[in-house]
Amino acid sequence: MEIRAETVSIMTMHVKAFRREGQSCHRFDIIVPMSALASTAAETLMAAISRRLPISLETVRQHSDHLALVLNTDSAPACLRLGRHLSSILPTLQSPCRMHQGCLAMIAVFSLVGIMSALFCGTLMLRRKRVQTLMRRALRSHITQCMHIIYEPPPAAGCAHVASVLELLETLLTQRLSEASRSAAESQTKRIAAWRRLKKFLCGPLDSDGIRHYCPAGCHASKQDAINELEQLLLEVFLDHPPPVPAWNKWSKIVPPLSWFAVFMSLNMLLPGIVTALTAMHGGQDLELDPEDLFGLDNQQTFLRQEQARFTRVQRFLTCRWTRPKLLACTLVLQQTLEILSSCFKASKRNAASSRSILTLIHEERSPVTRVNRNLCHALCDPESSFWLPLRGLQPWTEELLIMASVPAWIELGQLFQRLVRPFRAWPWRLGLLVGRAADDDQKLSLAEELLSCCDHVDPFTADYRKHLRMPADVLSNTNMAFTKDLFDHVPMSNMISED
Repeated sequence: MEIRAETVSIMTMHVKAFRREGQSCHRFDIIVPMSALASTAAETLMAAISRRLPISLETVRQHSDHLALVLNTDSAPACLRLGRHLSSILPTLQSPCRMHQGCLAMIAVFSLVGIMSALFCGTLMLRRKRVQTLMRRALRSHITQCMHIIYEPPPAAGCAHVASVLELLETLLTQRLSEASRSAAESQTKRIAAWRRLKKFLCGPLDSDGIRHYCPAGCHASKQDAINELEQLLLEVFLDHPPPVPAWNKWSKIVPPLSWFAVFMSLNMLLPGIVTALTAMHGGQDLELDPEDLFGLDNQQTFLRQEQARFTRVQRFLTCRWTRPKLLACTLVLQQTLEILSSCFKASKRNAASSRSILTLIHEERSPVTRVNRNLCHALCDPESSFWLPLRGLQPWTEELLIMASVPAWIELGQLFQRLVRPFRAWPWRLGLLVGRAADDDQKLSLAEELLSCCDHVDPFTADYRKHLRMPADVLSNTNMAFTKDLFDHVPMSNMISED
């Protein structure tokens, strides 16, 4: 029997139909069965849609006074081709998922700094039983050697630096707590308590090899007690909760590993010191191999060579002089983008208010993208801003550090503008400015005149929209404005609900 490896594409589709009758709007949800596709050509996708829909698109068009088809997909090339194909048949407003666009903007920063491979190897190693054992042993040895107890109150600047670095974990910790189940929430609460205690335990400066703890009378019975507490705090916050393996196609697996390594590396160079001490990993002599570790590999030597290559790459990466500022700069920038993705999550809740539709991004004064870009611009204009405190610390700026900080911020600014601002300044998205509370009558009249004066080379949707409009009064008529409002009120920011 001949066996061949073949790839089959699966298409899932969720149809939402909105029908306006007078003052009432009726909604119909149609769950369409999945389709197996031989290819992702536009004609194949269109044939699958036609076969699965309970009623043809042409029939719907014949029975509609105004019809608009909104294609809400991810950013795959096949979906974009399908949108262009549908535009030649029906008035189609192609709306790619804005959460995917935000994720692509974050990936651009990762591609620039070239850290994905090292983070991938590091997160895989943290899941090896033997590596965890050796790291915990090395952690205790490193703390014992570098721990210093001070009895004079530390400078406030050092404590502020410690708090600013550890607060880079706050968003992720609290976000998980609110979304987790009750049993998981109890585990996260313990971790958050350790994280808060760690902020008070360390007093800086973090750019030195020595770990300093301000221990007034009665704080700890001995230095060993302080070492034991610090060890337990670090285990609870970091090693007991290794980050997920990073993945290009999922933003929730990009920021967590980046933040984990950035913060751990910033705490008095603890992580580089631990990795350097793992000499037992060389040659793979002390690895404890489980059967699942060898699954799919030819033999044990293959696995050992892979582990040795991963360890070598991680060791070089974590002990490099510029790795810590590079990770911190990327973390500071990308955590700003989380506000945009959070808005997409909130907009994806069922029965979300109309203010959470795509109008949120069309009206720039309400857009979270505008707030994020404004924050990044303010930070770039002010090197002494508290935004840069985790990166700069107590040291003055250098030319290299300024470049390290500014380049990821400029890249993210450009990506966010190109993907989530610029598209909405062009037709057909400018039609959304006709509805909402932002525009007054004069602005709407100006926009209507601009629409009618556009050349014949506008996009197909805008050309079909203005086909029966002759004067600005036609654009601003109650019938046309009601259609425009219904349309943009129901264009989602993401396709998460459909995917779920």
